[in-house]
Amino acid sequence: MIETTTSPFPTIRVRPWLGRLAIAGSLIATFMALVWAPTDAVQGDVYRIIYVHVPLAWLAYLAFFVVFIASLGWLWTKRPWFDALAVASAEVGVLLNPANPMNEPIVPAMKNTGETLNIRLHQIAARVDDATFDSVFTEMGTKRVEAFVVLDDPMLIAMAPVVAKRALAERLPSCGWPEFAESGGLIAYGIDFVSLYRHAATLVHKVLNGTTPAELPVERATRFFMVINRQTADTLGLHVPDVLLTRADQVIE
Repeated sequence: MIETTTSPFPTIRVRPWLGRLAIAGSLIATFMALVWAPTDAVQGDVYRIIYVHVPLAWLAYLAFFVVFIASLGWLWTKRPWFDALAVASAEVGVLLNPANPMNEPIVPAMKNTGETLNIRLHQIAARVDDATFDSVFTEMGTKRVEAFVVLDDPMLIAMAPVVAKRALAERLPSCGWPEFAESGGLIAYGIDFVSLYRHAATLVHKVLNGTTPAELPVERATRFFMVINRQTADTLGLHVPDVLLTRADQVIE
């Protein structure tokens, strides 16, 4: 399960009637272009293609213009509203050990979440025999990955300093566990295992007092830990919003 929290960035709300108006306008325009407009005396019906590709081209140019202006507004004012307005599709990688069966339910859940955020997720497999992760970062470059997440795995945890250093050299923002951020990764976000281990003592206490283990409920994690490596962010030329810095449990300067 993926826990969701309220986003610190504002949501640009569009009134429902605007969507209905757009659909009605599209249907009317389609009717006028393909039925109502008279046939051209020279070109026949072929000319009707201009009623399709010209509006689409105008719409594409308008979208590029809005993103351009909003991006300038973000760089100038640092207001999250401009960043939300200029949101575009992003290519994000997930670095994992394909031999670990624990990753099977995680990747589909991440892909579903990525689709709602207009993020395309690429699954990048790490091999034990690739100590320098050359093939991993070559694949990321081929797929134009702009950032990546490292899933918890004993092999990847042991190689955290190598992955973090290589990500910094390739100027790729990365996300993993707390030790990964301490090794040079940009950010870490995940379950607070310390509190989880402490809570395990409560379960042991219940068993010792006579509770049957089968009667103990399965509990989801409720506490999460976030670490931000500000030094890595400065090296990558990234501005970390103050709202994230204040929410972080640890900031590495």
